[in-house]
Amino acid sequence: MRGRPGVVLLGIVVAAFNLRVMIAGVGPVIDDIRADTGMSSAQAGVLTGVPFVLIALFSFAGVALVKRTSPARVITLALVWLAGGTLLRAVVPSAVLVLATTVPIGVGIALAGVGLPGVVKAHFAARPGTVTGAYVASLSVGGALAAALMVPLSDALGGWRWAFAASAVPAFLAIPLWHLTVGRWDTGRGLEPLGPLGWLPSRSGLLLGVVFGTQSMTFAGTVSWVAALYVHEGWAPADAALTTASVALLSVPAALVAMRLSHGRSRRAWASASAVTVTVAMLGLALTPETPAWLWAPLFGLGTGALFPLLLTLP
Repeated sequence: MRGRPGVVLLGIVVAAFNLRVMIAGVGPVIDDIRADTGMSSAQAGVLTGVPFVLIALFSFAGVALVKRTSPARVITLALVWLAGGTLLRAVVPSAVLVLATTVPIGVGIALAGVGLPGVVKAHFAARPGTVTGAYVASLSVGGALAAALMVPLSDALGGWRWAFAASAVPAFLAIPLWHLTVGRWDTGRGLEPLGPLGWLPSRSGLLLGVVFGTQSMTFAGTVSWVAALYVHEGWAPADAALTTASVALLSVPAALVAMRLSHGRSRRAWASASAVTVTVAMLGLALTPETPAWLWAPLFGLGTGALFPLLLTLP
């Protein structure tokens, strides 16, 4: 049994909104976190990187869960992990516990990342690219808002912990909204099981995995550290946070336009052009950071914003 397309799309967008909030929100206040918890630079690197490691590791578990239950139920579980982990990370006292409470956040993102394409396939089989572009745009908006508002919220509420707690609110709200819009239409049927060797990737699957991995590496590095880079260049923290926000915000039109223009065509050229754009922006940030950030950070946002949904449609 299926719900109305508009209602289901609302649920997808609401769930996706939360998938970048606690990744993009860390970078703008990373120096405050380190000062408050005594976190070393190595630990700070782990804090920004561990969600992506967990996303990789728990994607396999997510596939198994989807097969045994259904994509909609897996996303419900993902939102619970995201909400709980985000709130816990706001209140734990030490650097080690801040790292530990990042684990459920990474697990939640991994499970949702596996579940959402299944929901899209089940309800929007005729236009998966358009809906994929919509939910990538939504997660980009969530990341942009988190990056732009984290420093002002921290200043207004009395510290990064209160800002982190406030960022858990969308995830808690998303749980009942997801149930009302998608979960109640859930048939309880998961994906069809694969054959004995069905889990082995093809050569093209391996290459696609490499591209996914390198895109994630560039996104993780930029979103986690571009704000800190410009703070060290002498910018005010609130201004530097806007560089992270611009990456996420420019991903929105890039995702929507790329999916629209590439519909019904080979997406190789679009993916290649997007990857070149990402490469140029990364080299600019690395080699000439004194060049105004309005050039490199938005350029990166356009490139990665187009590349990510293009890759999602290929499997």
